[in-house]
Amino acid sequence: PTSLPDALEMLTKFGGQARVIAGGTDVIPQLRKGGYSVKTLVDITGLPGMNMIEEKADKIVLGGLVTHAQAADSPLIRNKANLLAAGCSQVGSPQIRNVGTLAGNLVSGQPAADASLPLLALDASVTIASVMGERVVPLSEFFLDVGKTVLDPTREIITYIEFSAMGANQGCCYQRLAKRKTLALPMMACAIKVEVDPHQKTFAEAALALG
Repeated sequence: PTSLPDALEMLTKFGGQARVIAGGTDVIPQLRKGGYSVKTLVDITGLPGMNMIEEKADKIVLGGLVTHAQAADSPLIRNKANLLAAGCSQVGSPQIRNVGTLAGNLVSGQPAADASLPLLALDASVTIASVMGERVVPLSEFFLDVGKTVLDPTREIITYIEFSAMGANQGCCYQRLAKRKTLALPMMACAIKVEVDPHQKTFAEAALALG
């Protein structure tokens, strides 16, 4: 497909027997394992305008095709959401980071995904498109179980990820524990965002996401 309506129409035409593919770093291994039963893959990498990273007012907006490498290298993400840059920089290998998308990381629904946890701590939301229209879902309501989310990957596509930019008196961190530094899923990971009251010298707000 060369447009979002085209892609959604293709998914609908196959009635649950098609699946979206972008980076393919989750979809292809699952296909090889027999985890999915589909007749076709709908490759959305040609959709225009979905690989952008922008700041709109006090919000940061990422398109559904933004890769881990893009997020890790983005000056905007590094300056105003550094925990996300840190998480994305630790995904797999350079090859994986260059093709794997943040949206795909969310859709896979894995409990220690290096992009999902920072986005949870940032209180992000996702815009999900289908032939019926768009809906916005807070990430705190997006995950249902291991490998299961509110999104139907045979009919729906994440078009945008949005969260508030880090402001004054706010700090963040992402840490993971794994058997080795690279090419290993974490045994435990933690994303933290805090805001301090400089007058009271106390935490005014804190968010912790654990995987």
